[in-house]
Amino acid sequence: ATKSGRQNRSSMGTKQLGTKAAAPLARPLLLLLLLSPLTHATTATDVAESALASGLAALREGRAARAVAEYRQALASGPAGALSHENRSALFDALAEAYAAQGKEAEAVGAMEEAHEALTAALGASDPRVGGALSRLADAHAAAGNH
Repeated sequence: ATKSGRQNRSSMGTKQLGTKAAAPLARPLLLLLLLSPLTHATTATDVAESALASGLAALREGRAARAVAEYRQALASGPAGALSHENRSALFDALAEAYAAQGKEAEAVGAMEEAHEALTAALGASDPRVGGALSRLADAHAAAGNH
């Protein structure tokens, strides 16, 4: 009786759900989920934030080369202009720090110049945060021996 009771319940479940009835609804829903840009899109901001977090973790572990790779990959990802000026500036600033950790002062200067330019484009030259970037650029020049 128990065995036949299970069969009855499972066959009742099949009748209620019915593969023929569910298939026409499931297919468009599945396609919508798979093709929806909202569910699968990774924004440039997400890429930048992820690279900044993983690069910082790598720097803390003493793996500056890994941090450089993370930042450069994020800067190169996506179409030109996909990253906001603020994200580009943050990535170049972090890249300069990673280069400095490797003793590559000339590369650090170049990255800080890019960071300063991107932040100036985003905020305007009179914004105090641009002054901070300019100060870090001056520090990079000093570390490189450019007095």
